[in-house]
Amino acid sequence: MKLQEAKAGVTGYRDAQSKLEAASEQTAEMDDMKGQTLEEISTLVKNIQNNLEEKKTKLKPLIKELKDVRKAFQDVEQQYKDKKSRYDQVAVGLATERSMLENECDELQDECLREESRYHYLSSIYEIAKANSEKIQQEEKWQNGNGRFTHDFKTLQDLYANKNAQQENLAKQLRKQQKKIKENEGGNMQQRAMFADLHRLLTCKLKSKRPNSDLNISGQLNADSFEYGSAEVVII
Repeated sequence: MKLQEAKAGVTGYRDAQSKLEAASEQTAEMDDMKGQTLEEISTLVKNIQNNLEEKKTKLKPLIKELKDVRKAFQDVEQQYKDKKSRYDQVAVGLATERSMLENECDELQDECLREESRYHYLSSIYEIAKANSEKIQQEEKWQNGNGRFTHDFKTLQDLYANKNAQQENLAKQLRKQQKKIKENEGGNMQQRAMFADLHRLLTCKLKSKRPNSDLNISGQLNADSFEYGSAEVVII
């Protein structure tokens, strides 16, 4: 066959024809597969479209309901905003009024406290005046011989007169004591100066003999003492 193809000048014709036939068969198979695939895709697309239509059909009433709800929500929201605005205006007015009332209440409370304090003050003055009035009336009765203040004093006047007399006597005694002290002041001051000089002398004497042992921190004399009769004797 190859020699005949060579003589005829068509070498490889049969091989090429076989390949073409095989390719044609493969193409046919591919076309069949493509056809099946397209049919499957078409069926799938139809199913998807059907599902979408069903979903749309089911969603239509829900979408309509959602639109109605949105509209109702917008209406309610607008009503809320309107009422909130009116509430805020009223709240501001009420807050201002409340602040004014609180200030007025504070002022009235302060005034009430002042009046209450004044009332207690006047009540105390009244009670004192009443007690004094009763005391005066009782004093008039005692002076007219109707009873006595105490066993020792007929009236308050007698009591006060006695107290004044006692104070005058005490003042006289104090003036006498003052006069006596002034008269003896010179001698007492001289004696005090002598004792001070003696104390300094004894301190210096002790310091010269025992400078570190018998003097306290302030430089005063530290010495033993004992009582002899009614006198206190200091041992140096």
